[in-house]
Amino acid sequence: MKTQMLSFAIIALLSTNLTVAQDISPGQVPSVVLNKFTREYRKARDVEWEKEATTYKVEFELGWNTDHEIRYNSNGEITMHSHDISKKDLPEAVLQTLNTEFSDYRVDDVKRIASSKEVVFSMELNALLKNDLKVVIDQNGKVVSQLQD
Repeated sequence: MKTQMLSFAIIALLSTNLTVAQDISPGQVPSVVLNKFTREYRKARDVEWEKEATTYKVEFELGWNTDHEIRYNSNGEITMHSHDISKKDLPEAVLQTLNTEFSDYRVDDVKRIASSKEVVFSMELNALLKNDLKVVIDQNGKVVSQLQD
């Protein structure tokens, strides 16, 4: 049950624009957070920072249009990291679930979301004669959340 609640919270954070966030400049980010980010992601492009309550969110790109979102606490610890991946990079258990439970759907917009507690995969599923879905599947292939899109 805790896993489902955590996964739902992650989905809510990623899919809503209702969160009160304030764009900030890199100069307004605590040095411990900014230093950790710049050390680990030297090749980051299109970097944008936001402050959300007690966390600092950074959105950026690496490589060829690979979007990343990382949330840091004020101590510079990563609390969540989401980034785009290809369907072919999904774990075998997730692919098996997609093939058995969602075979009529086309997979789009796949993200790997890692928190301190778990790793899940969020994706949009599209079909011609069915409602589109937003699905989250854990690394063991269990459907954690399924919402009509």
